[in-house]
Amino acid sequence: WVTILLLVSFVLFIFTVFMLEFLENYHNQQAESSLQHTAKAIASIVDEYSEGQSPIQIIEDVLDEYTNALVANSPNDVVYATQEGNNKEAIQQAILSNKAFDRIYESNEPILKEMILPSQSELNKMESYVVIGFPLKSEDELHGAVFIYQSPDVKHETSKQTTRIVFISAFIAFVLTTIFAFFLSRRITYPLRQMREHAFELSKGRFDSQVPTTQSSDEIGQLAVAFNQMGRQLKHHLEVINQEKEQLSSILTSMTDAVITFSSDRTILVSNPPAEKLLQKWFISKGSQSTRPIPPEIYHMLDHVLNLEDKIEEDLEMDGSFYSITISPLYSGELIRGAIAVIRDKTEQNRLEKLRSDFIANVSHELRTPIAMLQGYSEAILDNVVQSEEERHEMIRVIYDESQRMGRLVTDLLDLARMEAGHITLYKETVPIVLVLERMTQKFMQVAKE
Repeated sequence: WVTILLLVSFVLFIFTVFMLEFLENYHNQQAESSLQHTAKAIASIVDEYSEGQSPIQIIEDVLDEYTNALVANSPNDVVYATQEGNNKEAIQQAILSNKAFDRIYESNEPILKEMILPSQSELNKMESYVVIGFPLKSEDELHGAVFIYQSPDVKHETSKQTTRIVFISAFIAFVLTTIFAFFLSRRITYPLRQMREHAFELSKGRFDSQVPTTQSSDEIGQLAVAFNQMGRQLKHHLEVINQEKEQLSSILTSMTDAVITFSSDRTILVSNPPAEKLLQKWFISKGSQSTRPIPPEIYHMLDHVLNLEDKIEEDLEMDGSFYSITISPLYSGELIRGAIAVIRDKTEQNRLEKLRSDFIANVSHELRTPIAMLQGYSEAILDNVVQSEEERHEMIRVIYDESQRMGRLVTDLLDLARMEAGHITLYKETVPIVLVLERMTQKFMQVAKE
């Protein structure tokens, strides 16, 4: 509102200055033209009157109160003079003695000049007059002339009235502009200020605020409706983004694998709880010897991905632990903005694989022993090495026990398979060790005898 008023005030000021200048020039031109017509009329009146007749009364009727006439046959011969007021003789003498009017007595062209003459209303004061000399008709080479000069009061009065009219018009225009600016402020600026405040509220995350919409269907009303719709869309999209963010956070938190997101400058941006534990483990193992939170092997893989923009998968052994590492680049449009690493700790898996292989080796060894005993005792019986029935019965007994042992080993293998599948439950119970020792002694007695 204030801006509009200042702008309009500046325009009105410039317009007023140029208008006053234009009107002053216009009034001067009109005054000069009026003086020329008056001088021509008076010259015609003087030419029509014969010698001995006085046209002074007619001349005074033609002239107004601010215009004076002077008829002279030469600079020293004044025929008629109509001036009243102060400094009459001084003004007439100044006009007649001015060298610019010397040619008027010999020429047929009027002469117009602006002169500084004594004032008609005040003594000891000089004022600007417009003086026009108009030649009289005559066949002689030298002839008389009519001098018309006007008091500056009429010019001042005209300028004063014009200035008053211009200033009144400017004031009316300023008042109308103020009313229009107030209406414009209420109609346009006020809704725009409300939209600006609503934009600040949106920037603070307050999407429930609404811009009051007008009933009109102009651009301001349509803009307010579009602004409110934009706020609702922003709120909806932000809720969707938050839901996706929470879902992604839940997925990352529930993952057993460590997930670490890196920026393009190798800075860690996001990590899930398993990754936090893994980072703490690496930091504790390295202590204060390294300023980097992750091992250098992973940094080498990260440099490969960021520089070559290629996915990489490797299995690494670091500090006695085994890891399966997958690093993939992250893109922003066509440019790479970082990488994501998925690290799986396979230490326990490798330990279980080793236990499995050791178990298979032990089972093979346990099976080899009873098989060897079965083979040995069977060969002894077939070769009639046994000398008594008692020894023969003892060997058969050993063969039977070893077959039972093999059966128990196979049963144990099946039980282990069922335990891994979760189909069996273990119960602890007390076993007499004496019977176990007696059975072992009996089994290896024959071997000891040999």
